[in-house]
Formats: sequence, C-alpha cells, structure tokens
Amino acid sequence: MKQPQPIKKELERLQFVVQETKKTTTGPPSSPPWPSPEKSGCPTCKFPADEPGFINLPPQPGEPSWQSRLIKCPDCYTDKMREQRTRQVRVHHELDMISGWKESASLDNFYMTEENREAFRAALDFVDDPAGWLTLWGDYGRGKSHLLAAIRNDLMRGGVPALYTTAPEVTSALRGAVKTGRVEQFVTDLRSFGVLLVDEVDQSDLKEWTREQVFRLFDSRWDNADNLGTVMAMSGDPNRLDDKLGYLFSRMRSDAGKCVYIGGPDNRSRGQKLWSLALQVHRILVRG
Repeated sequence: MKQPQPIKKELERLQFVVQETKKTTTGPPSSPPWPSPEKSGCPTCKFPADEPGFINLPPQPGEPSWQSRLIKCPDCYTDKMREQRTRQVRVHHELDMISGWKESASLDNFYMTEENREAFRAALDFVDDPAGWLTLWGDYGRGKSHLLAAIRNDLMRGGVPALYTTAPEVTSALRGAVKTGRVEQFVTDLRSFGVLLVDEVDQSDLKEWTREQVFRLFDSRWDNADNLGTVMAMSGDPNRLDDKLGYLFSRMRSDAGKCVYIGGPDNRSRGQKLWSLALQVHRILVRG
C-alpha cells in the first residue's frame, strides 16, 4: 500500500533533519557551546543522558521563519522514558511511606473544621492542579500528615505518580546512596518525580553535605514548579528563619508558592481511635 504523498514527504523531511542534526555543529557565537555527544548522551538531539530528547524541526518552505515545532527524538526518547519510569518505580518503592492509617487517608475522610478549612481547600486545589509549591504548617496533630497522605492517595488513584515521604527518610536515603555510589542518580530521580510530598521538613538533622544535596533537590524542583508538584509539611513557623533551612523557608513564603497555616485541636488521639475501630470492623467483616 502506497503512503499518502504528504506523509511520505514529511517522513523524508524528518529523516533529513535527523541526519543533519547528527553532524557535528556549534551554536552561534553568542550562545552557549553546543553540547558534545559525549556529554549530552544522545548524538542526535544532544540532550543529557538522563533526559528524554526532542528535536526542533525548522520551518517548512513557505512557513514563517519563526515557526517551528518539537518532535520526540527518534533515537532516545522512548528508551529514556522507559528507563525514567523504571527508576521512579524503584525510588517509589524505596521511599514511599504510606502505611497503616495513611493507606486509607483521603480528602473525603478528612475531619474539616473552621481552623483547618483553608488547608483543606489548598489540598483540594492541588489535587485538581498538581503543580507548584504548597506548604502546610502548624502544631503537631493538626492533620498535616493526613492531608499529605490524602493528596498522594487521591493522585495515585487518578494515575498521577506521587511519592509521600519524610525529610528524615530522604536524608537517611541520601547517606545510603553515598555507600552505593548512587548520589547523583538519587537526587536526579527525586527532583524529576512528578509529585513529591515531604512531611516533617523541619525535623531532619542536616549536616553541611546533606544540606547541600537537599538544597539541590528543592532548588531544582522550584525552578521546574510549572511542571512538578511539591508539597511540604512542618510543625515550625516558616516565617522564622533558620540557618539550616532559610533558603527553603524563603521559597515557602514566596508569592510563587502557597504557604497555609493549619490550626485546630490535636486530633492524634481521635485519629488513632478511629483507625483502631476501623481495624476491628475489618476483622469482623473478614471473619464473616
């Protein structure tokens, strides 16, 4: 069966562009040096080894000089996306801390009061549009962990990759990555994860090296906040600068992010009682 003429011409044009792109070139003098294939990972699109590549197709004859379009790199995009998904599954398995009552946490079963209404609304908005920065802060037992776990669960049920963990767990995993020589890969995987929810942000013991790696992680996610979602929870006040976390607090308070106080009574004992009651009902139903 013969291909339609427009499709045939487009395929021929694409093959020409790919061949031309593979040739050694340099950018204009005013632009940064064009990455070499050795450093970029892909000789066709020149994208980094851990980043799925694209090719910018030049305008077709008769089109405006500014008109161009991006296509997926035929030589690396599919393989890199597959590898990226594999790494994210591994990171999710290693760091995701959803267990116990958090497995059933959802926005539907969150106990809303006047004091936590704003935080609840912020969580709802984030699930609807899981990008940008959201910080929840308030005293212990106010429902921060429930909201983070609920956001994670609701997003996962909708097919959106979301990882719930704690800052102490992240720093512990960083130290473990040093022993296995996986620090760079670990940081890269976390800073590119679709939605990252980090509880107890102000509870980790950050030494100089660990603080530097955590800064790299959050700074990268901040720069890509339009495409990545980051939710944090802490018991401290982000308006009080901390020598170790000042850089993070300044971003939390920025107009580009959303920082919400969550008040109300301590609900920990109430939540524990409800979880215990739910387990008893489950056992009764299972036994018939």
